[in-house]
Amino acid sequence: MDLFGNVGTGELLVLILLALLLFGPEDLVKIVRTFRKYTEQARRAWNRLTAELEYDVLSDELQEMFQEPHASAMDAQQELQTIADLVVEETAVPGPETEPDPPLSYGP
Repeated sequence: MDLFGNVGTGELLVLILLALLLFGPEDLVKIVRTFRKYTEQARRAWNRLTAELEYDVLSDELQEMFQEPHASAMDAQQELQTIADLVVEETAVPGPETEPDPPLSYGP
C-alpha cells in the first residue's frame, strides 16, 4: 500500500520544501518524529484491535464447531443407554414376584 496515495514525487518535493520553509529544519525534524511516533502508536493499536477481533471470531467459530458434535454425542449416549436398559429388561432373570414361563411341550 502506498503511504501517500496519489501524491507524485514532484508534489511530495513541493510539500517537503513548503514544510521546510514554514517550520525550519529543526522544528521540521521534531514534527516528523512526533508524527512518526503517533502513527506507530496508531498502527500498534489497530493491529491489537484486529487481532482481538480475529480471536473473538475464531473462538466463536470453534465453540460452535465443538457444541454440535457434543450435542450429537450426548444424543448417542442417551440412545445407547435406552438400548442397554431394554437389553437388561429382556435378559433379566425372573424374580420371586414373577412366575416363570411354563415349560415347552413337544407332543400331545
